[in-house]
Amino acid sequence: MSRSNLFTQLGVASEATYGTLVAPTRFLEFCSESLSLDIARIEAKGLRTGVRVLRQDHVAAGKRQAAGDVEFEVGNKGFGLLLSSWALGTVATTASGTGKKHSGTVGDLFGDMLTMQVGRPDLAGTVHPFSYLGCKCAEFTLSQQIDDTLRFKASVDARDEDTATALTTATAPGLTEAFHWGELAVTVGGSALELDSFEVTCNNSLKVDRFKLRGDTLKDQPVEAGKREITGKLAVELSTLTDYNRFKSLTFAAIVATWTKVTTYDVGLPYKMVVTIPAARFDGATPNVGDDGINMIELPFKAHDDGTNSPITIDYYTADASP
Repeated sequence: MSRSNLFTQLGVASEATYGTLVAPTRFLEFCSESLSLDIARIEAKGLRTGVRVLRQDHVAAGKRQAAGDVEFEVGNKGFGLLLSSWALGTVATTASGTGKKHSGTVGDLFGDMLTMQVGRPDLAGTVHPFSYLGCKCAEFTLSQQIDDTLRFKASVDARDEDTATALTTATAPGLTEAFHWGELAVTVGGSALELDSFEVTCNNSLKVDRFKLRGDTLKDQPVEAGKREITGKLAVELSTLTDYNRFKSLTFAAIVATWTKVTTYDVGLPYKMVVTIPAARFDGATPNVGDDGINMIELPFKAHDDGTNSPITIDYYTADASP
């Protein structure tokens, strides 16, 4: 029986209308989630003689919303939707042999929302459905550490939680492989750079508190209300001052991170994921001596708009016909 999280599941589906539940059509393996419902409490402040403790009829339910993080190991199938239009705003799909290349670029995020349904098992053997409606990507991080898989962590803002809708039967894609550290190659300014770690974060600068006086306690769809912040860091052993000098001289350079699997979806066409940042600014990281080991240097960076290209592009090469 399904008494532990060995029987959990997470499914997603694109919504046509913000906050209107759609039964999940895509199920993804995930590492952890912290999605939860928040309901504010309104407490009346009126005074009454002899009342020393807030009366129970002086409390009402206030703002209702949900939020939390979900962390995935990026697989070679099924992740085009999350990595393109949902996280960045725009997706373009082109043929790549018998497969497809799904390219996510910075664009309008309005109308890009999901229903996320999490199955949470209890000790009695029941997997309880928790559906989160109007899920927007407030922020995401792609990170790669040595001896680990590629991680995608999304900070989710949701309009509401529903527990009345039945759990959808999960159907996972077959033979899904996770991208990992041994498949990553990085170039900076066109030259290969051997890293100890890679991380990039995109804050979509959404206004998530659009509550209105209209007879309910739910909010309107979040909208962009500021410039996006695309930042990250590279960690390397200090071998030359080339990378450090980019910080000193405020020299912009392109960062390209490519994960390439051995497995192919067509002859000579491996499953692949490419993150491209055409114009990265490098900020301070003076290499200091702390012990008798190898000197390390962290290269924090920030993506900029070069006037021509998307500040960040995620190309996902896969057998999936649609993102």
